[in-house]
Amino acid sequence: MQHISEKTLRLVGYVEQEPGILPAELAQKMQLSVRAVRNEVNAANDALADAAQIVLKRGQGYHLEIADGTAWKSWQDAASRRSGLPTTPEERQAFLLNVLLERSDFVTLDDLAQELYVSRATI
Repeated sequence: MQHISEKTLRLVGYVEQEPGILPAELAQKMQLSVRAVRNEVNAANDALADAAQIVLKRGQGYHLEIADGTAWKSWQDAASRRSGLPTTPEERQAFLLNVLLERSDFVTLDDLAQELYVSRATI
């Protein structure tokens, strides 16, 4: 799964849970403009690749169309693992402290960066 933002994960979740959600409603829930929602839909469709697509049907709102059930399940599993990761610098610091204090073996910067989906420089 390519890197996907928390905002995009939330969007996919809203569309999955509320089929037919109108662009204005989705924008309000996500506290974005309608145009920003369209950009997030495009990002989500890129991330979803062949598994599914979010489509806007005129007068019916956004719908999630699943193209490949197996790929969709894999994508959901990867997204659920990703969604529990820290996103703010403060959350990352707490996460890193916990990892470093709880591990009994050595850990490299590259391992930490990969686990957090950030660059080595961010660590």
